[in-house]
Amino acid sequence: MYDDEKEKINSENEQKDDDVFQKEESENILENDNENGVMQEVQMPEEVKDSTENADDNDVTNESARDTYYTETVKEKKVKKESSFKKIIIVCLVISLFGGTGIGASYAVMQNMVFNQNEATDGTTPDGTAKTNTTSDAQPVSISSGAMTAVDVIDEVYPSVVNINMEVSGTTNYYGFSVPYEGSGSGSGVIFDMDDENVYIVTNNHVVESATGISISVTGNENISATVVGTDASNDLAVIKALKADFTAAGIDKIVPAKFGNSDELKVGQSVLAIGNALGKGKSATGGMVSMLNKTIDVDGISLDVLQTSAAINPGNSGGALVNYNGEIIGINTAKASTTVAEAMGYAIPSNKVKEIMEQLLVNGTTPQPYLGIMGSDITDDIADMYKLPVGVLVRQVLDGGGAEMAGLKEGDVIISFGGKSVMNMESLVKTLKEQEIGTTVEMGIIRDAKTSMTLNVKILDSNNI
Repeated sequence: MYDDEKEKINSENEQKDDDVFQKEESENILENDNENGVMQEVQMPEEVKDSTENADDNDVTNESARDTYYTETVKEKKVKKESSFKKIIIVCLVISLFGGTGIGASYAVMQNMVFNQNEATDGTTPDGTAKTNTTSDAQPVSISSGAMTAVDVIDEVYPSVVNINMEVSGTTNYYGFSVPYEGSGSGSGVIFDMDDENVYIVTNNHVVESATGISISVTGNENISATVVGTDASNDLAVIKALKADFTAAGIDKIVPAKFGNSDELKVGQSVLAIGNALGKGKSATGGMVSMLNKTIDVDGISLDVLQTSAAINPGNSGGALVNYNGEIIGINTAKASTTVAEAMGYAIPSNKVKEIMEQLLVNGTTPQPYLGIMGSDITDDIADMYKLPVGVLVRQVLDGGGAEMAGLKEGDVIISFGGKSVMNMESLVKTLKEQEIGTTVEMGIIRDAKTSMTLNVKILDSNNI
């Protein structure tokens, strides 16, 4: 009996020891979980990962595999236990530190932006950037290329830009027959001056050169008659005028001549707006930047010195304004690249050139046109190699009454230099010719008979007097 009782007691003690051991093991597992903060992260086996990826909790189909995985024993070195509350505080402080830095940086940027905008309202530096006065190491951000917003610029310049409508007529060749035609067209112009009687508007020559009748509109509702004052085909510029009384009769009481800026101060990347009568649908504005300076393009056989812009210039924009963010005209829109492989390539005549030409047209109705008096063609590298000729301009015809005839130039001569500059083609010759003063004499280098080098002295005449 005693032995049976003793055995029972021992059995009960062993059971208690097992219970205590299991409890301690359970506590140890929970303790490890608490030390890690979360369940120990182990690389998931691919067969289990495949069964759970992108699956909802209620749709797991490989539950046994997942159970086996998550009950896998992970051995790790015991580390000193820390308070979970303490860890939470540390994590919160770290998050607050990074969050505070982010907020501080954002505030600093916003403060600089607001500061620059406020400064821009008060005034600008000569180069058009916002003035600042700060001891911070952070450099202020330039908001725009001028002191005004696009809305401000448009509000200021719109009254100075006019829509131009033309009636045109002429003849065209149709299967060998000369056929008369009549039509209409549209363009743009910029008011630049006025006197007691007239309002003066600059536009492109190609807008008005074939016009039999011209009318303008400021708001799109008027039909004010206009006439041509003078044209300059070589620079694609023209000046037209309308009676001041006709503006008043049409309800336009305030006439606003535009301000012209200095195009020599332009920089590539400067923000600009193109304003004009796009597609003849009324005034509109497009934005862009100055893409290139001092570019030469060929338009209908005419060499033009222009600046390039990414602002969209569409048919009807010709003669309109290219404006900087100080509300100043820095170019007169004249052309766009006609190609399907390039976009955002518009061209404008620089304002300094425009001012020079329109003042001459206003006074004289014409501009001096340096005249040489030849018909010529390019000698390319291929032609030069084939015929053993120098690269330059081949003289095909010497015109009567020009400086070339008086200097003794002959048909077949090759012009290789002019005015101290090399001549590579007709474009370079025309460009150098346009730089010459009427009445001056310049040296022209030629090759005669493909072997004799000569220098001729050519007097520059005015084509208006030929």
